[in-house]
Amino acid sequence: MKAIYADNGLINISTLNFMMSRNNRSSSWRLVGHLGCMSLSVWLCEVTWGSLWLLPSIVLLGFLLATLFAPFHECTHRTAFRSKQLNLLVSVVTGILIGFSWSAYRDFHFRHHAHTQDPQLDPEILLDPFRLGVWPTTLLLWCSRLSGQGFLWLKLTGFVNCWRIGYADGFASSTPTAKRESQAISVLWLLVLIGGFYIPGVFVSLVLGFAVSHVFLGLWLTAEHTGCPFEGTVIERTRTLQSNRLLRFFLWNMNYHSEHHGWPGVPWYRLQQLNEKVEGVTARGGGYIDTYWLAYKESLIKR
Repeated sequence: MKAIYADNGLINISTLNFMMSRNNRSSSWRLVGHLGCMSLSVWLCEVTWGSLWLLPSIVLLGFLLATLFAPFHECTHRTAFRSKQLNLLVSVVTGILIGFSWSAYRDFHFRHHAHTQDPQLDPEILLDPFRLGVWPTTLLLWCSRLSGQGFLWLKLTGFVNCWRIGYADGFASSTPTAKRESQAISVLWLLVLIGGFYIPGVFVSLVLGFAVSHVFLGLWLTAEHTGCPFEGTVIERTRTLQSNRLLRFFLWNMNYHSEHHGWPGVPWYRLQQLNEKVEGVTARGGGYIDTYWLAYKESLIKR
Protein backbone atom coordinates (compact mmCIF):
# COMPACT_ATOMS: atom_id res chain seq x y z
CA MET A 1 0.00 0.00 0.00
CA LYS A 2 2.91 2.34 0.70
CA ALA A 3 4.16 2.00 -2.87
CA ILE A 4 0.68 2.48 -4.37
CA TYR A 5 0.02 5.80 -2.68
CA ALA A 6 3.58 7.02 -3.20
CA ASP A 7 3.27 6.28 -6.93
CA ASN A 8 -0.03 8.16 -7.04
CA GLY A 9 1.84 11.24 -5.84
CA LEU A 10 -0.11 11.62 -2.59
CA ILE A 11 3.09 11.46 -0.54
CA ASN A 12 6.69 10.80 -1.50
CA ILE A 13 8.73 7.87 -0.22
CA SER A 14 11.18 9.87 1.89
CA THR A 15 8.37 11.71 3.68
CA LEU A 16 6.49 8.46 4.22
CA ASN A 17 9.59 6.76 5.65
CA PHE A 18 9.93 9.61 8.15
CA MET A 19 6.23 9.38 9.02
CA MET A 20 6.59 5.67 9.71
CA SER A 21 9.52 6.07 12.13
CA ARG A 22 8.59 5.26 15.73
CA ASN A 23 9.71 6.12 19.24
CA ASN A 24 8.79 5.03 22.76
CA ARG A 25 8.45 8.53 24.21
CA SER A 26 5.26 9.83 22.54
CA SER A 27 3.04 6.88 23.45
CA SER A 28 4.54 6.53 26.94
CA TRP A 29 3.57 10.07 27.93
CA ARG A 30 0.15 9.76 26.30
CA LEU A 31 -0.50 6.46 28.09
CA VAL A 32 0.55 7.89 31.47
CA GLY A 33 -1.89 10.77 30.99
CA HIS A 34 -4.66 8.46 29.79
CA LEU A 35 -4.32 5.94 32.62
CA GLY A 36 -3.85 8.75 35.13
CA CYS A 37 -7.20 10.25 34.12
CA MET A 38 -8.83 6.83 34.37
CA SER A 39 -7.41 6.28 37.86
CA LEU A 40 -8.77 9.68 38.87
CA SER A 41 -12.20 8.74 37.53
CA VAL A 42 -12.16 5.51 39.59
CA TRP A 43 -11.31 7.58 42.67
CA LEU A 44 -14.21 9.94 41.87
CA CYS A 45 -16.56 6.94 41.73
CA GLU A 46 -15.33 5.86 45.15
CA VAL A 47 -15.80 9.27 46.81
CA THR A 48 -19.20 9.90 45.14
CA TRP A 49 -20.57 6.42 45.90
CA GLY A 50 -24.10 6.73 47.28
CA SER A 51 -24.65 10.25 45.91
CA LEU A 52 -26.11 11.63 42.70
CA TRP A 53 -22.59 12.65 41.64
CA LEU A 54 -21.89 8.97 41.05
CA LEU A 55 -23.74 9.07 37.71
CA PRO A 56 -21.44 11.60 35.97
CA SER A 57 -18.46 9.82 37.54
CA ILE A 58 -19.58 6.51 35.97
CA VAL A 59 -20.11 8.22 32.61
CA LEU A 60 -16.61 9.71 32.79
CA LEU A 61 -15.14 6.32 33.69
CA GLY A 62 -17.06 4.73 30.81
CA PHE A 63 -15.66 7.29 28.38
CA LEU A 64 -12.08 6.71 29.55
CA LEU A 65 -12.46 2.92 29.41
CA ALA A 66 -13.88 3.17 25.88
CA THR A 67 -11.01 5.31 24.66
CA LEU A 68 -8.51 2.76 25.98
CA PHE A 69 -9.47 0.97 22.79
CA ALA A 70 -7.25 3.54 21.03
CA PRO A 71 -3.90 2.50 22.58
CA PHE A 72 -5.02 -1.14 22.42
CA HIS A 73 -5.67 -0.78 18.69
CA GLU A 74 -2.40 1.06 18.11
CA CYS A 75 -0.37 -1.53 19.98
CA THR A 76 -1.91 -4.42 18.06
CA HIS A 77 -0.57 -2.64 14.97
CA ARG A 78 2.79 -2.46 16.82
CA THR A 79 3.11 1.20 15.88
CA ALA A 80 2.59 2.82 19.30
CA PHE A 81 6.14 2.06 20.46
CA ARG A 82 9.41 1.24 18.81
CA SER A 83 9.81 -1.58 21.33
CA LYS A 84 7.93 -4.78 20.42
CA GLN A 85 7.83 -5.71 24.11
CA LEU A 86 6.13 -2.43 25.04
CA ASN A 87 3.57 -2.86 22.26
CA LEU A 88 2.75 -6.33 23.56
CA LEU A 89 2.64 -5.27 27.22
CA VAL A 90 0.30 -2.35 26.61
CA SER A 91 -1.96 -4.39 24.32
CA VAL A 92 -2.25 -7.00 27.09
CA VAL A 93 -3.03 -4.49 29.85
CA THR A 94 -5.48 -2.41 27.82
CA GLY A 95 -6.99 -5.59 26.34
CA ILE A 96 -7.80 -6.83 29.85
CA LEU A 97 -9.35 -3.48 30.79
CA ILE A 98 -11.59 -3.33 27.71
CA GLY A 99 -12.30 -7.07 27.51
CA PHE A 100 -10.55 -7.96 24.24
CA SER A 101 -8.14 -10.79 23.46
CA TRP A 102 -5.15 -9.05 21.91
CA SER A 103 -4.05 -11.86 19.58
CA ALA A 104 -7.64 -12.51 18.40
CA TYR A 105 -8.20 -8.82 17.75
CA ARG A 106 -4.94 -8.53 15.81
CA ASP A 107 -6.02 -11.30 13.41
CA PHE A 108 -9.56 -9.90 13.16
CA HIS A 109 -8.40 -6.34 12.63
CA PHE A 110 -5.80 -7.16 10.00
CA ARG A 111 -8.45 -8.98 7.99
CA HIS A 112 -10.57 -5.83 8.31
CA HIS A 113 -7.69 -3.74 6.92
CA ALA A 114 -7.18 -6.12 4.03
CA HIS A 115 -10.89 -6.19 3.08
CA THR A 116 -12.33 -2.89 4.36
CA GLN A 117 -16.06 -2.56 3.55
CA ASP A 118 -15.98 -5.71 1.40
CA PRO A 119 -19.42 -7.26 2.05
CA GLN A 120 -18.03 -10.75 1.47
CA LEU A 121 -14.75 -10.54 3.38
CA ASP A 122 -14.64 -7.68 5.93
CA PRO A 123 -15.14 -9.37 9.35
CA GLU A 124 -16.56 -6.16 10.84
CA ILE A 125 -19.67 -6.35 8.63
CA LEU A 126 -19.59 -9.95 7.43
CA LEU A 127 -22.52 -11.13 9.60
CA ASP A 128 -24.94 -8.75 7.85
CA PRO A 129 -23.10 -6.37 5.49
CA PHE A 130 -26.18 -4.58 4.15
CA ARG A 131 -27.25 -3.74 7.69
CA LEU A 132 -23.88 -3.25 9.43
CA GLY A 133 -22.14 -1.54 6.52
CA VAL A 134 -24.83 1.06 5.80
CA TRP A 135 -26.57 3.72 7.84
CA PRO A 136 -29.62 2.60 9.86
CA THR A 137 -32.99 3.32 8.34
CA THR A 138 -35.18 3.76 11.44
CA LEU A 139 -34.82 5.61 14.73
CA LEU A 140 -34.86 2.30 16.62
CA LEU A 141 -32.01 0.95 14.49
CA TRP A 142 -30.08 4.19 14.99
CA CYS A 143 -30.42 3.90 18.77
CA SER A 144 -29.41 0.26 18.68
CA ARG A 145 -26.33 0.89 16.54
CA LEU A 146 -25.07 3.95 18.40
CA SER A 147 -25.66 2.40 21.82
CA GLY A 148 -22.76 0.04 21.16
CA GLN A 149 -24.59 -2.83 22.81
CA GLY A 150 -23.65 -5.09 19.92
CA PHE A 151 -20.01 -4.70 21.00
CA LEU A 152 -20.96 -5.47 24.61
CA TRP A 153 -22.90 -8.57 23.56
CA LEU A 154 -19.93 -9.73 21.47
CA LYS A 155 -17.65 -9.52 24.50
CA LEU A 156 -20.06 -11.11 26.97
CA THR A 157 -20.82 -14.05 24.70
CA GLY A 158 -17.09 -14.37 24.06
CA PHE A 159 -16.46 -14.61 27.81
CA VAL A 160 -18.91 -17.52 27.99
CA ASN A 161 -18.04 -19.26 24.72
CA CYS A 162 -14.30 -19.32 25.36
CA TRP A 163 -14.94 -22.00 28.01
CA ARG A 164 -16.83 -24.30 25.62
CA ILE A 165 -14.77 -27.25 24.39
CA GLY A 166 -14.07 -27.09 20.67
CA TYR A 167 -15.88 -23.79 20.24
CA ALA A 168 -14.43 -21.17 17.88
CA ASP A 169 -16.48 -18.09 16.97
CA GLY A 170 -13.97 -16.49 14.63
CA PHE A 171 -13.04 -13.79 17.12
CA ALA A 172 -12.73 -14.32 20.86
CA SER A 173 -11.86 -18.00 20.57
CA SER A 174 -10.38 -18.08 17.08
CA THR A 175 -7.16 -19.84 18.15
CA PRO A 176 -6.02 -21.79 21.24
CA THR A 177 -3.93 -18.76 22.29
CA ALA A 178 -6.85 -16.38 21.86
CA LYS A 179 -9.09 -18.77 23.75
CA ARG A 180 -6.69 -18.83 26.71
CA GLU A 181 -6.46 -15.05 26.65
CA SER A 182 -10.25 -14.72 26.64
CA GLN A 183 -10.48 -17.17 29.54
CA ALA A 184 -7.94 -15.16 31.53
CA ILE A 185 -9.80 -11.91 30.83
CA SER A 186 -13.14 -13.43 31.82
CA VAL A 187 -11.65 -14.69 35.12
CA LEU A 188 -10.16 -11.28 35.92
CA TRP A 189 -13.47 -9.52 35.26
CA LEU A 190 -15.26 -12.13 37.36
CA LEU A 191 -12.88 -11.23 40.22
CA VAL A 192 -13.75 -7.56 39.68
CA LEU A 193 -17.44 -8.50 39.94
CA ILE A 194 -16.80 -10.43 43.17
CA GLY A 195 -14.76 -7.51 44.49
CA GLY A 196 -17.89 -5.40 44.20
CA PHE A 197 -19.29 -7.12 47.29
CA TYR A 198 -16.37 -5.79 49.34
CA ILE A 199 -15.40 -2.44 47.74
CA PRO A 200 -18.44 -1.43 45.69
CA GLY A 201 -17.28 2.12 45.09
CA VAL A 202 -14.36 0.81 43.02
CA PHE A 203 -15.33 -2.56 41.61
CA VAL A 204 -19.06 -2.05 40.95
CA SER A 205 -18.14 1.27 39.35
CA LEU A 206 -15.68 -0.54 37.07
CA VAL A 207 -18.38 -2.99 35.99
CA LEU A 208 -20.88 -0.20 35.36
CA GLY A 209 -18.22 1.85 33.59
CA PHE A 210 -17.39 -1.15 31.42
CA ALA A 211 -21.05 -1.38 30.35
CA VAL A 212 -21.34 2.39 29.71
CA SER A 213 -18.09 2.40 27.74
CA HIS A 214 -19.78 0.58 24.86
CA VAL A 215 -22.05 3.56 24.20
CA PHE A 216 -18.98 5.70 23.54
CA LEU A 217 -17.39 2.84 21.62
CA GLY A 218 -20.49 2.65 19.40
CA LEU A 219 -20.44 6.41 18.78
CA TRP A 220 -16.77 6.33 17.85
CA LEU A 221 -16.47 3.15 15.80
CA THR A 222 -19.74 3.45 13.84
CA ALA A 223 -18.54 6.64 12.18
CA GLU A 224 -15.34 5.10 10.79
CA HIS A 225 -16.84 3.13 7.88
CA THR A 226 -20.63 3.01 8.08
CA GLY A 227 -22.22 4.41 4.94
CA CYS A 228 -18.96 4.39 2.99
CA PRO A 229 -18.92 2.67 -0.43
CA PHE A 230 -18.33 -1.07 -0.76
CA GLU A 231 -16.01 -0.38 -3.69
CA GLY A 232 -13.18 1.99 -4.60
CA THR A 233 -9.87 2.77 -2.90
CA VAL A 234 -9.39 2.09 0.80
CA ILE A 235 -9.52 5.85 1.39
CA GLU A 236 -12.93 6.04 -0.27
CA ARG A 237 -14.13 3.18 1.95
CA THR A 238 -12.99 4.91 5.15
CA ARG A 239 -13.99 8.15 6.86
CA THR A 240 -11.82 10.81 8.48
CA LEU A 241 -13.65 13.01 10.99
CA GLN A 242 -12.81 16.40 12.44
CA SER A 243 -12.60 16.66 16.20
CA ASN A 244 -11.48 18.91 19.04
CA ARG A 245 -8.09 18.64 20.75
CA LEU A 246 -9.43 16.97 23.90
CA LEU A 247 -11.17 14.17 22.00
CA ARG A 248 -8.16 13.69 19.73
CA PHE A 249 -6.03 13.30 22.87
CA PHE A 250 -8.08 10.38 24.19
CA LEU A 251 -8.74 8.86 20.75
CA TRP A 252 -5.02 8.92 19.98
CA ASN A 253 -5.80 10.72 16.69
CA MET A 254 -7.84 7.80 15.37
CA ASN A 255 -10.42 10.24 14.03
CA TYR A 256 -7.92 10.44 11.13
CA HIS A 257 -9.14 7.05 10.07
CA SER A 258 -8.66 7.35 6.32
CA GLU A 259 -5.02 8.19 6.92
CA HIS A 260 -4.70 5.21 9.23
CA HIS A 261 -6.15 2.83 6.64
CA GLY A 262 -4.24 4.35 3.76
CA TRP A 263 -0.91 4.19 5.59
CA PRO A 264 -1.36 1.78 8.54
CA GLY A 265 2.37 1.82 9.34
CA VAL A 266 2.22 5.48 10.39
CA PRO A 267 1.94 5.81 14.21
CA TRP A 268 -0.88 7.76 15.80
CA TYR A 269 1.25 10.78 16.72
CA ARG A 270 1.93 11.58 13.05
CA LEU A 271 -1.58 11.07 11.67
CA GLN A 272 -2.53 14.74 12.00
CA GLN A 273 0.63 15.72 10.15
CA LEU A 274 -0.15 13.10 7.51
CA ASN A 275 -3.66 14.52 7.19
CA GLU A 276 -2.16 17.92 6.37
CA LYS A 277 0.13 16.34 3.75
CA VAL A 278 -2.77 14.70 1.92
CA GLU A 279 -5.32 17.45 2.52
CA GLY A 280 -8.21 17.26 0.10
CA VAL A 281 -7.79 13.53 -0.43
CA THR A 282 -8.98 12.12 2.89
CA ALA A 283 -11.00 15.01 4.40
CA ARG A 284 -14.55 13.67 4.28
CA GLY A 285 -16.64 16.10 6.26
CA GLY A 286 -17.23 17.48 9.71
CA GLY A 287 -17.25 16.05 13.18
CA TYR A 288 -19.04 13.07 14.70
CA ILE A 289 -22.29 14.92 15.48
CA ASP A 290 -22.45 16.50 12.01
CA THR A 291 -21.77 13.17 10.33
CA TYR A 292 -24.52 11.39 12.25
CA TRP A 293 -27.03 14.20 11.81
CA LEU A 294 -26.52 14.39 8.05
CA ALA A 295 -26.71 10.61 7.72
CA TYR A 296 -29.89 10.53 9.83
CA LYS A 297 -31.55 13.22 7.69
CA GLU A 298 -30.62 11.32 4.52
CA SER A 299 -32.08 8.12 5.98
CA LEU A 300 -35.37 9.94 6.63
CA ILE A 301 -35.48 11.20 3.01
CA LYS A 302 -34.94 7.68 1.64
CA ARG A 303 -37.76 6.18 3.72
